[in-house]
Amino acid sequence: MAVAVDLLGIDHQTMRRLQDAIGQSSARPSGNQRRYSRRDIESLAAAVELTRDGIPPASLARVLDLEQQVRDLRATQADDWT
Repeated sequence: MAVAVDLLGIDHQTMRRLQDAIGQSSARPSGNQRRYSRRDIESLAAAVELTRDGIPPASLARVLDLEQQVRDLRATQADDWT
């Protein structure tokens, strides 16, 4: 977790709150240490930006989901043009 909070520029409590808000859990292999994938870090970074833009934590998961849907639709449209 220490590396992830350093990368994101947030504290441990903020990290836990954001994980709860977006419904994300970190993998914990042997040793009970938290592990974050690149996608996990990207989602948390997006959540950090959204909170800095004034989006309430209760809305983060929905906003991130909608943004992903838009990306998926754009990719589908791009494929249709080729």
